[in-house]
Amino acid sequence: MIQEFRAVDQSTIWDVVNNTYGSVDFIVKLMQDNGFVNVNTYPENGQIFLYDDTLVVNQNIKRTIVSPVKYATRERTTTNLENMIYYEQVWKDEYTAAADGETVIVRPALVGKRIVDIEKEILPLKNSQYLFNATTGTITLVGGTTLDAGQTLFTLYAEIKTS
Repeated sequence: MIQEFRAVDQSTIWDVVNNTYGSVDFIVKLMQDNGFVNVNTYPENGQIFLYDDTLVVNQNIKRTIVSPVKYATRERTTTNLENMIYYEQVWKDEYTAAADGETVIVRPALVGKRIVDIEKEILPLKNSQYLFNATTGTITLVGGTTLDAGQTLFTLYAEIKTS
C-alpha cells in the first residue's frame, strides 16, 4: 500500500529512503516515484515522499511500529560557524476521554510541536478530521468526529532537536 513520509529539516534523500524502506537498495525507486532527480539535492522540511510499504525490508520502519527518531544526518553550519546537527524526534501522547462527544482536547505537551499522526483507538484520523493549534496545543475534532468516554486518542508529534 502506498504510504506518505514527511521529510524533516536537515535530512538527505538517503535519510528518507532509510526512514521509509529501511534500506538504501530502494533509492532509485524512491527518487523515480517522487520525481527527485539528484542525490545531492536535499529534501525540504515537510516535503512528502510516497513509498510502497509492501517493499519495506526493515520491519522496524513499518508505520505500525513507531520509531521515535527520523534520520536527519545532514550537517548545518550556523552563522557563527558552529556545526550543529538538527533532527526531528517523534513522541507519543495519549488522552482518554472522560465523557461522550468530546471534540476539543487541550494537550500542553503539544504546544509548539508538529502533528505526525493522530489515531482514535485503532483508527488513524485523516487531516480533514481534526484541526491543530500549535500555539495552544489544542486538537479540535471536526466533521462529526467525536471522542466518547473511555476512548483513547493517540497522537504522534514531532519537534526539532539539536545536538
